[in-house]
Amino acid sequence: MEDIPSVVAKIVESAKAEACLDVKPALAAFVARTVVLEAPEEFPPDQQLTERDVVALVKRCVARLAEADSPQMETLRMQVEFESVFKATEEHLAAKAAEVAGRIAALKNAVVSIEANGGSEFELINNVYRQVYQLLVFATCDGQEADLAVEREVAAALESVFPKIGVKAFRSLDHEVQKQQMDELISIVKGIRVFNWHLGKGGVGLEDTAELVRRSADQLLTNVRVEHKAAESLRKDFESVLVYVHRLPAGERPPVADMQRWRQELCNRQQYLAFLSSLEEEAKQSLELIGKMDDELVDVLESLTSLVKMRASVPKDQVYPKFDLVAEIRAEMDAELKLIRSRHQVLAALQAFSSSCSFTLDPKLVGLADSSEPARDDFGDVLSEASEAPETKFEGDEEEEGKEAEDESKGSDRSSGERRSKKSGGGGHGSEGKSAGGDDRPKLIEPRDSTEFMSLPLQFQGFCPVTVARRNGLLLAGDPNLGVVQWRGTHQVFYSEEAMAVFLAAPERIMSELLSVTRAQPELIQLLELHEHFPETAMQSSMSMARGLRGAGRQQGGQGGQYGAKSAKVDAATETPTHFVEKHIDPSYEWNEWALRRRALQLVNLRNARTSSTQTVKSHFRRENESQVYLPRESGTQTGLSKATNPPRQHQYVVGLRGLASSKFVRYRDGSGAQVSAEEVQSAARSAANSGGPRSTVVNLTLEL
Repeated sequence: MEDIPSVVAKIVESAKAEACLDVKPALAAFVARTVVLEAPEEFPPDQQLTERDVVALVKRCVARLAEADSPQMETLRMQVEFESVFKATEEHLAAKAAEVAGRIAALKNAVVSIEANGGSEFELINNVYRQVYQLLVFATCDGQEADLAVEREVAAALESVFPKIGVKAFRSLDHEVQKQQMDELISIVKGIRVFNWHLGKGGVGLEDTAELVRRSADQLLTNVRVEHKAAESLRKDFESVLVYVHRLPAGERPPVADMQRWRQELCNRQQYLAFLSSLEEEAKQSLELIGKMDDELVDVLESLTSLVKMRASVPKDQVYPKFDLVAEIRAEMDAELKLIRSRHQVLAALQAFSSSCSFTLDPKLVGLADSSEPARDDFGDVLSEASEAPETKFEGDEEEEGKEAEDESKGSDRSSGERRSKKSGGGGHGSEGKSAGGDDRPKLIEPRDSTEFMSLPLQFQGFCPVTVARRNGLLLAGDPNLGVVQWRGTHQVFYSEEAMAVFLAAPERIMSELLSVTRAQPELIQLLELHEHFPETAMQSSMSMARGLRGAGRQQGGQGGQYGAKSAKVDAATETPTHFVEKHIDPSYEWNEWALRRRALQLVNLRNARTSSTQTVKSHFRRENESQVYLPRESGTQTGLSKATNPPRQHQYVVGLRGLASSKFVRYRDGSGAQVSAEEVQSAARSAANSGGPRSTVVNLTLEL
């Protein structure tokens, strides 16, 4: 079973023996991955390669590496060289820092492990103090050899911060506490040396780090801009010529091989410019960062100067933290200086590819292209035509091309914005590209629609995906002024409005075509940042494979293929609001003092409260039962209407019972049924008495109730 490191070693050996090429293992590993990616039928990635397959793979890789004056191969070499040198400088700085840190840790361990060994206490104190002094000399010089003046300055700073009288108390501490205090002592002594250098009274061997960083960054910027200017001029010539020849009729265009060569040369210059732009950005960031650190350092040193000026002694709790801060800022500035100097090495390695291949562009054709000055929309009209390279066909292509030809034959005078709106399914200004298809549909973002329009991260490093997919890898920068298309968490820009309309109509199709083109031209993977779609060809994995860090082949009973298991990666995106609304609300806050006291009493009382339970005889194996009963329903009967009558009632009254002795009853009946009042009764009685009749009278009254 052939493992990957052995395959890479065979490629390197064969290239050196057959073609006299000194190939780096990282380049050999990357080329092997690209060959397997281009021919998965011949070299199945999920199967173990036979001896014949390994021989064929090595032979094909050596043939590709031996291609003379190939822009495609030079682009791959440039990518591998840039990444290799960049990673090597980073590892060198990290290794150097780790070496110094390890030496300091060893010296600290030597200090805490000193024992008396039968000697006197005075000898023990001197031995510990000597070891601490050696630690400070090594740490303040960052592992460099120190001269006598530096040693004297360190000794004076040590005596002022940590006199010998404090060694006994220092020895009584725990080992970890001793190491922590030694770290603080190193920072304070470094800060004292920087402060003395600021006053002009010491700081031997120290330099103006901020000024050194500025000079190095400025020199890097100057060199990068010189290279960028020459490469940018050549890139513009390639773009104008390629746009011009694509606008020509099919019979008047240059040969397909020449156009493909120009596209590869343009890709080479685009990659060269991308690397130069990254170095330029780092130099600008370094200048900005060193400016902030220098201002902060000057402020701290000035505050220290005002604090110790005209004073014999100052409190330690005021000056020691400032010395510690000075040492921290100085360490960051030294690290920035080392980093910016390492970028000069990366630029020197990159400059070797400034003219590594010949550029075959005809100056006369450049003049014709410059004189024509084609508009972006004019070039976009040919995007739907068949390219000179084979393209992936999808269902519906013929119908769409027929409709476009019919529209052109009718002489449609619609504007490009209307055509774009139609092809995007109503994705004009009003609908913003939304349709019944849901959020998966692309959405057009105009410059006026978002306040952060210019800071949106662009996919494919700002290149138009339609020209890459439909023009066999033609790299043309997109124009953000036309708008940005948001699709599946990414943002794309396009060369023209017609190219944007093509993408809005079928984004899945364009992406599939782009990946097909990239699979045939692997130099586009890193330039367009398509590592997530081709994890096997990632530059970092190729370097790891070259070092033999990745497992080779399929293990017995394990998962994964011949070229190692794919890395588990997830592409996720999220949208956050521009301004977060912070709510500082404490739901348990109570402003009433009496409520707080009541709560405190409740908590105190809760400490004495107990809840207990017991099992009784009645509750043992008992359960609560409920029964359902049917209550009698309410019923009633309907009866007849109750009525009442008012019959006449007769009452008899005897009048004159207490009258004369000769009284007699006189009956008086009122036959009319009318009521008889008392006055009428009395008058009747008087009339009877006056007539000589009896004094007693009986009156019959009929009353109605």
